[in-house]
Amino acid sequence: FWLHIGGENLCVAAYTRDSVKFAMTAGSRLNETLAESHCKVARWRQENNRASQLELRRCIHSLKQERAELDNLRLSATDAQRQVKDMEATRTLRYKLGEAVGLSASIAARQAETALSAKVKLCEGREAFEQELQHDEEVLATRQCSAQAMACGMERFLGLYRERLGFAISRTAPQTIRMVFTLLDYNDPSREFHLMLRLTSPEGYHVLDCSPPVPQLASLLGNLNDNAEAPSALPTFVCRIRQAFKQHETHGARLLSCRAHDGGNVSVPQ
Repeated sequence: FWLHIGGENLCVAAYTRDSVKFAMTAGSRLNETLAESHCKVARWRQENNRASQLELRRCIHSLKQERAELDNLRLSATDAQRQVKDMEATRTLRYKLGEAVGLSASIAARQAETALSAKVKLCEGREAFEQELQHDEEVLATRQCSAQAMACGMERFLGLYRERLGFAISRTAPQTIRMVFTLLDYNDPSREFHLMLRLTSPEGYHVLDCSPPVPQLASLLGNLNDNAEAPSALPTFVCRIRQAFKQHETHGARLLSCRAHDGGNVSVPQ
């Protein structure tokens, strides 16, 4: 007959009934043992799969952590490179700033030296200017004293001329003077012979009025303008115009004397 043991069909010869029972009992136990073994193996496989999944999860988590750490390291390396570049740029900038500061200090030193030199020169120029100004003030004071003395001398001189020669001079307008001569007429010493003279640049001197008129006036005025720069030109002109007035008066007195002597019929040539 056939026995079914452990899922297999076995051909068994005829035995006794007890042997069959024993065999069936043993087969049943064997089946139970095999079923239990199968259950244990299935549990082991499940537990093993579960442990493997847990280990796999741990490995995946560890890999993720390592990847994150690697990304962090990469970012750190990038940051480090950036910091190195920034440090190099900062070092370069510091070097350039140092050069700029040194150049600025050198320029400032040169400017300070130039300013000091200019200050010294200005002080020296100021001292020289003050000395020159003081000298000019002293010269001006001396000239003012001389001018005052000269004015006093001229006043005394003109007073002497007025008293002894009958000459007076006065200003009638800007650049215009009036010369008055007296003591020329023997019969009338107070009689005035006058001349009004104006200085007009660049033409020179110009006679506005002459009383009495004298024939030498044009010649005398021409000599005055020709030598206008000479200090003695105007005094010479004054002396000669006085002589001309004197000659005019002498000639007129002689003419009157001849007329009075001859009854007014004789004419004297001029």
